Amino acid sequence: MGTKTIWDGKDLPPIGCQVLINLASVGMRPYEVTGYEVRRSVEETQYPSWLYVVKIKVKSPNGKSENERFLNEVFPLDWRED
Repeated sequence: MGTKTIWDGKDLPPIGCQVLINLASVGMRPYEVTGYEVRRSVEETQYPSWLYVVKIKVKSPNGKSENERFLNEVFPLDWRED
């Protein structure tokens, strides 16, 4: 048994830690971070060329469902709506 990393909501969540994502059909659910995707913004006319988009790759606890979310759509496990 290893130790689990708890993400505090600062910086990027570490690979292997659990985060919450909001699924329209069932609400907030825990998913495991599996990686990142970083690329330039597709709206270069609207945003400066140095701006990059970060997506967090996640998978469900049973491993059957994979998803990608923007950083602002990923929440720590102890997150509560105000």
